[in-house]
Amino acid sequence: MTAMYPGVAGAVGKQPANSMILDGEIVAFDANGVPSFERLQSRINLTNPVKIKQAERDIPVVYYVFDLLYLDGIDIRRAPLEERRALLRRTIMPTPALRLVEPFEVDGLTAYEATTALGLEGLLAKRRDSAYESGKRSPNWLKVKHRLTDDFVVVGYSDGLNSRSSTFGALVVATRDEAGTLVHAGRVGSGFDERTLRTFLARLEVMRADQPPLTVTREQAAGVTWVRPELVVEVEYAQYTADGSLRAPVFMHLRPDKTPEDVMRVAPTAAPVAAASGPGSGRRFAAMRRSKIEAASGRSTSKPAPAAPGALASNLEAQIASVIEQAEGARKLTTIEVAGASINVTNLDKVMWPAHGETRALTKRDLIVYYARMAPYLLPQLRDRPLTMTRFPNGIDAPFFYQKHMESLPPGDFVQTVRVFMDGRDQEAILVNNLPTLVWLAQVADLALHTSLARVSGEPDALDIPRTFDGSKERIEASLLNYPDFVLFDLDPYIYRGDEAKGEEPELNRHAFEQTAQIARWLKELLDSASMSSFIKTSGATGLHIYVPVVRQYEYDTIREVAQTLGAFLVRAHPNEVTTEWATEKRRGMVFFDANQNARIKNLACAYSPRAKPGGPVSMPLKWDELGRIFPSDFTMLNAHERVAKVGDL
Repeated sequence: MTAMYPGVAGAVGKQPANSMILDGEIVAFDANGVPSFERLQSRINLTNPVKIKQAERDIPVVYYVFDLLYLDGIDIRRAPLEERRALLRRTIMPTPALRLVEPFEVDGLTAYEATTALGLEGLLAKRRDSAYESGKRSPNWLKVKHRLTDDFVVVGYSDGLNSRSSTFGALVVATRDEAGTLVHAGRVGSGFDERTLRTFLARLEVMRADQPPLTVTREQAAGVTWVRPELVVEVEYAQYTADGSLRAPVFMHLRPDKTPEDVMRVAPTAAPVAAASGPGSGRRFAAMRRSKIEAASGRSTSKPAPAAPGALASNLEAQIASVIEQAEGARKLTTIEVAGASINVTNLDKVMWPAHGETRALTKRDLIVYYARMAPYLLPQLRDRPLTMTRFPNGIDAPFFYQKHMESLPPGDFVQTVRVFMDGRDQEAILVNNLPTLVWLAQVADLALHTSLARVSGEPDALDIPRTFDGSKERIEASLLNYPDFVLFDLDPYIYRGDEAKGEEPELNRHAFEQTAQIARWLKELLDSASMSSFIKTSGATGLHIYVPVVRQYEYDTIREVAQTLGAFLVRAHPNEVTTEWATEKRRGMVFFDANQNARIKNLACAYSPRAKPGGPVSMPLKWDELGRIFPSDFTMLNAHERVAKVGDL
C-alpha cells in the first residue's frame, strides 16, 4: 500500500507523532467531487512505478481520517468517540492528501437529506460516547444508505443459457454469520456486461473446487460449479428472503480491496423519511460535496428502503415457455406467474391490431406471447434505458397516449424504476430489465417500446460519470443520461404513396423505401470512410435507423453535431434526394435526414419493438447487404422469432 499511494504515505509520514494508528479511507472523486469507487479501482493493485506515478497525476486521491485508535504507546479505543476526535484534531496536521472528516452534529434526517441531494451513498451515524470496537459490527455505529448494498464472497457459478451459454448464468455468493461461518446468500445473475462475464469466467475457471466451501442444500447445489472462496463482490439487493437468500440482487463490482475474511452479514439500516429542509440548508451542506459524511444523531426515524433493481433469472428459457403456455391457455382474465411475480392480465382477446391484408387480427394475448418469445433479444436492447410507454388501451385505431413515468406500479417489486428529473420535478421512470416487466407492459397496452439512447448503468465504459438523475436539470445533464451509447441517424421518406389524406404523413410504399435504402448506402460509405462502424434496422414504419456505437465520453450536444455534420455532407452531395429541412412542406419528394433524435428528451423504438401500424410490424435489424431485398412489412409480430432464429441477433 505504501508504494501504491506514495502521496498518502508521504502525508502520513510527516505527521507529528512517533507511532499512531488511524482509521480512514482512501478516496478518489468523480467530476462532480463525489467519492467514486469506480475511479479508485483503476489505482488498486498497481505495482509498476511508472503507472503509479501517472495515476498520482491523473487520479489524485485523498486519505480521509475518521478516527484515532492508538497514539505513542497508548491504546485509546475504549475512550469515547468525542474524546478520541478531540485528540485526533490536536494531533493531525492536514495536507492536500490527508484530511480530517468533520462530523455534522445535526438532526440525522437533515444530514440524510443532504447526502441525497449531493448524490452520495449515504451516511454513517455514530453515538458520541461510543468506543471503537475492533473486528465487529457495532449497533452504536449505523450505515444508512440510499441503496442496500453489501460485500459477498463468490463461492461458485451456475451454467449459462442462451446468450450466456459460453460464460455463466449467475454467481453463487455467500456471507458470514456471527460465528464467522460462510452461509449461502443466493445467486446473482444481473448487472453483468459481456466483458465482465468473460473476465470473471477466466478467473473462476482457475479457482474451481471439487467440493463446496460451505454447507448447502441439494437445491442450492444444483447446476453449480464450486470455486475457492477468494473473490469479494459488492451486490445491490432489495432485502433478504426468509431462507437467507438475497432478493433482487444486482452485481455492482469486484472488491479487490476486500478479503473474504472481511465479509460479514449486517442487518441493513432502513433509509429515513425525507427531512424538511430549513432556511439555508443548501448553504449549510455545500461543504459536504468533497467529504465523507458522518452524522452524530440521537434519534432515528425510518421507512423501508426502496426496492433495488430485480435480477433477471438465469432460467429465462423456462420462464418464457411458462409465460407462453399460461397466456395461450388462459381465459380473458387470469394471473400470469413468472420469476416470482404475479401479474393480473385482462381482456386477453381484445384486438390491438385489426386484421390487415393477409395478417389476422392481433390481440393482447398475441402481444404477451410476442414479448415473451422475443425477451432474449428485447431485454438487451431495453436494459437500463428509461422507457417511454406508448399506450393504446383500445388498439391502434383508437386514441393513444405517451407515458414517461409511473405514479403507481403493479404489486410486487419486479418493475425497476429510476428517479429522474423531468417536466420540472422528480419522477419515477421505468426500466425494462426482466421478463415480468415485459408481460406487465403488454397488459397495459404498451404497443411500442421507446427507449432513451443513454443508459443509467456506467458499465463498462462510463464508470466515472455520475449516476444521479434527480434534483435538477443541471444534475441530469451532468449524469449518464446525457451521454448516449450511439450516434443515431434517422431516415424518414417524405415520398408519398398517393392515397394519403391531406396533411397525413406518407404511408409505406416501395418507391419511398428504395430511395431511403439508397440514402442509407450513401451514409454507410461516408461512415466507412471515417472508420465508423454502423448498424442498421428498419424503423418498423416507413424508414430506417442507423446506429454508430460510441464510447460514452460525448454529451448529446456533441453527438448531435456529429450527425448534423454528416447530414450536411449528404445534402451537399445529393441535394435532390435528401434534406435536413425541418418544415414538412420542404421535405416533400425527398428523404428527411433527422439528426435531432440525438437528444436527451427524445426516445426511439428499440430493435424488435412492435409498432402501432397495420399488420403489427416490428423494428428489425438488417444486414447491410439485405437492403434492396427486404421490405419493412416483411417482419411482423407473427414471424420475427423465425427471423432471429435464422440470422441471430444482428
